[in-house]
Amino acid sequence: MKKKLLIYTVLYMSYISFSPSELMSQISYPKSYIIWNDTTKLKISDFRSMNKGKGSIKALSYIGFNYKISLDGDSVIKIILNDYFDKHKSWMLKDYQNEYTRAHENGHFDIGEIYARMIRKEITEEKITKKNYSKKVEKIYQKNKTLMENEQKQYDEETGHSVNKEMQEKWIQDINQRLLQLENYKKDTIIIRIKKVM
Repeated sequence: MKKKLLIYTVLYMSYISFSPSELMSQISYPKSYIIWNDTTKLKISDFRSMNKGKGSIKALSYIGFNYKISLDGDSVIKIILNDYFDKHKSWMLKDYQNEYTRAHENGHFDIGEIYARMIRKEITEEKITKKNYSKKVEKIYQKNKTLMENEQKQYDEETGHSVNKEMQEKWIQDINQRLLQLENYKKDTIIIRIKKVM
């Protein structure tokens, strides 16, 4: 009897931090985090959690967004936003530790990056002021977080959690194309210079 592969990916967790008093150069992450970049792909060895699932769940990726905003004086707002994978909270059952499962899970990570880029894009297109920056960024963030969570579910449904190989390939091609279209927004840091009103 052929085994049915079911892969579950947890919904994104979000951490929001506002630091108006200083302009930080980076966000400090736990060592268990992998921050998305276009040269690093998830490896089977990255799924390190000892808390394995039960029943039909064969793999789980713990993926999330992290962003931080700071205000430097009256004229500069700095926003850092990243898409991350937590190795210590992600796992894959031994019988399903293969390239196909790994690639499917990496697709979830890449979908997260698409929406991280969409957030950066929309922030740069928004009219940001010293008075409205936190509310504007939060609104853009929440909208895209919801869209991303819906797409993560759609990805699993349409690929049958990677069982449907034809749909899996179509999704990966589409994900890669969209990342390319949003190439201008892959840098994690946004600097907004506020014009003083005379």
